[in-house]
Amino acid sequence: MAWSTPRTWNSGETVTAALMNAHLRDQLNVLKTKIDDNGLLRTLYAGPAVAGNVTTGEDTLTSFTATGGNLSALGHGFDVMLNGSLANNTNAKTIRFKVGSISLTLLSAYAAAVAGNRFMIRLQVTWDGNTACRVSGWMSYGAAQGATPILLQWGGNQMAGLSGWSADQTVSFTGEATATNDILPTECVVNAIR
Repeated sequence: MAWSTPRTWNSGETVTAALMNAHLRDQLNVLKTKIDDNGLLRTLYAGPAVAGNVTTGEDTLTSFTATGGNLSALGHGFDVMLNGSLANNTNAKTIRFKVGSISLTLLSAYAAAVAGNRFMIRLQVTWDGNTACRVSGWMSYGAAQGATPILLQWGGNQMAGLSGWSADQTVSFTGEATATNDILPTECVVNAIR
């Protein structure tokens, strides 16, 4: 839906539901769209389903398709947030971020037992104009409720080997652990950046 020229009303005109919907509701929906401080449109790209890991091996925690046409210009990409919990045990837990078959390890073999251990990952992924994307962001984890968490930060890590964003890409977070739900995400939100 796009903005349309506001209607000029005439005296004595009958106002109908269709007119009100087209010239009030629909216009307000356009105004409600998220726009960042630079005036760029940031739309909700996906709210993919999440699932915990299943016993041993690498399991997909969440995934979505990044449409190539929307990510084909310099600086285009997406902003992604994943949060959840890590089980209160000493099983090794690894979390990876993947674009296609290219992966970046975010958490490697973390094995601390912490009650109430929550994690949050926030990444910004942008196409750099060649055959790679850049990943910047942070992850906090490893603390009981009310305690100071461990903070990891990434500043422009390059995920080389991608064929560019002209084609669709499968984007995912994966988890590798020992017991079912050692890594249990609760929400994933993805916004396109154009």
